[in-house]
Amino acid sequence: MIERISDFEFTFLPEYDNFCIHNNIKQIMDFYDIANSGFYIDTAIGLKLNMPSLDKIKMIYNIDKSSVLAPYEKNILVNIPADQKNAELSWKEICIKLDEQIPIIALVDVFYLDYMPYYKKEHSIHSIIICDYCEQEGMVDIIDWYKPYLYKGKIHIEELNLARSSKNPIGMLVNSGYPIESKWIEIKLHGWNSDCSELMVKSIDKMEAIYFSPNLKSLGNEYYGINALFKLNDYLHSVFNMNMALKKEICISLHKELFLMPKYRLLLIKYIENFLNCTKISEFQIELERSENVVKKWEQLIRFLVKASIGDMDKYILKATELLNEIIRGEELFYDFLMRIKKRIF
Repeated sequence: MIERISDFEFTFLPEYDNFCIHNNIKQIMDFYDIANSGFYIDTAIGLKLNMPSLDKIKMIYNIDKSSVLAPYEKNILVNIPADQKNAELSWKEICIKLDEQIPIIALVDVFYLDYMPYYKKEHSIHSIIICDYCEQEGMVDIIDWYKPYLYKGKIHIEELNLARSSKNPIGMLVNSGYPIESKWIEIKLHGWNSDCSELMVKSIDKMEAIYFSPNLKSLGNEYYGINALFKLNDYLHSVFNMNMALKKEICISLHKELFLMPKYRLLLIKYIENFLNCTKISEFQIELERSENVVKKWEQLIRFLVKASIGDMDKYILKATELLNEIIRGEELFYDFLMRIKKRIF
């Protein structure tokens, strides 16, 4: 194994766009030379639609906090300091790990990273790998192998601590407004012992449980899994009867809430594609292409919501509704695809 992580040649996979923590966990696992590293990543995303009223809608994506499949979350050590505003105190703990040659993932606010285009302009939660430091120089060595940055270099310890303790106020970027909490993460070197087929089955089982299960019932104004899409479809039909100002507000809100949906689904589809390539299973090419087409429909639906918010609302809301019907059918076929993969494994 290469002794210095800064000398390691990383690879960024496009499907990890918007998944910087997942990406950094995989990068460290690759550095540790852990077999099947990408298949431990949790790509099964649950969904909750919260509708307290007709003019308020919230999509909540259930992302496992450890970012890896059970039972391997025990190998992801998430540290949230008691005093979240004082990143300098937890920095001393991080230094102990760095002195032991253990790389650390830190959550940060891009507002304080001087290599970022958002430096001193916009807030957003992000994550980086910390691999070394020099107290005398007041500098820390970091790796941010995430497009478009692909950065290996130094930043000031003072700015790192500001980035870690930031309140990350709501702004223009998608991931603004989420607490950072001076959180940092350590990845264990040992204790990873599953093959890719076992991990694929775990992913399918989790996806079935949190997204496709018929046991996912609505609770009051909350709808879960694929049922959230059925409810969203009904909701879009009702939007036609609302006044123009409210329609515009809803289209803007839906664009924000659904923006990440195609990215979540693409992450899972590429996970499946990598598994099929790894195991040399070749009979599912049509199903893969059909699943990727659903991702494109999600992207198109989001574009229609943008167009609806700036003009010709009913035309583009109708198009979005028609696309959502196609997406729901595609999701049902995707479930059949998952079950066929599971049967093929066994």
